[in-house]
Amino acid sequence: MIRAKLCFVAEGIIRDADNNTISAFTLIEGLGAAGFPLFLQRLSFFALWLRDTEDPRQIGAHFRVNLGNTILNETRLRLDFIDQLKTRTVIHLQGLVVPQPGLLDFHMELEDGSNVDYSLEVTQTAPVVAPQVVAHQ
Repeated sequence: MIRAKLCFVAEGIIRDADNNTISAFTLIEGLGAAGFPLFLQRLSFFALWLRDTEDPRQIGAHFRVNLGNTILNETRLRLDFIDQLKTRTVIHLQGLVVPQPGLLDFHMELEDGSNVDYSLEVTQTAPVVAPQVVAHQ
């Protein structure tokens, strides 16, 4: 059965074309915002998948991002292991609107039922108030 070995969300994920390595920056474990809706300009999802030799080389997948029961993003895609026993999925979300605080869940499920989840808490933080300077005359 195909299984996920690693999954995370980061501000950016880059694949080096010369040596086929992955670099990620600003891993996201949680988010805080003073106001909502919150616009996330750059967000990337990564999953590393492993398969056995008897598993299919190609398989369909369904990816979605939920905030509670609300679907914020969803897409269908195909994974292609080519002739390898592992493959990587990188999904770049170029603009995601989070309407309110809650549990933001990134979920990917393959046609064979294999799946992976990454969740992070989005919280409302107290607004930062700048101190007022009073000039004495």
